[in-house]
Amino acid sequence: MKDLLTFIVKGITGKDNFEIAEETEGERSHFLVKAPEDSVGIIIGKEGRTIKAIRSLLKVRATLEKKGVSVSVEGALPDGRLLGEKGGKTGRGKPGKGLE
Repeated sequence: MKDLLTFIVKGITGKDNFEIAEETEGERSHFLVKAPEDSVGIIIGKEGRTIKAIRSLLKVRATLEKKGVSVSVEGALPDGRLLGEKGGKTGRGKPGKGLE
């Protein structure tokens, strides 16, 4: 399954400057894609659509193999924060309700 994920990420980004770590527990695999900031946004996509599609493709293959799978992305964002760190504007909430 790692080969499929590598093929997809390389095809989407057009680069091979990323790493994929695999952690397996029983019949379940977790893949962590570590990528530089210029590739993280491409891998995740607008509103997370690309990473959701990647996860769906891997789930299809995992189902055929009677296994479980999950995928997450790690990397720096353009403002220097690591993906998942708090801080910065999120665009959530209503104007005038603490987002100033």
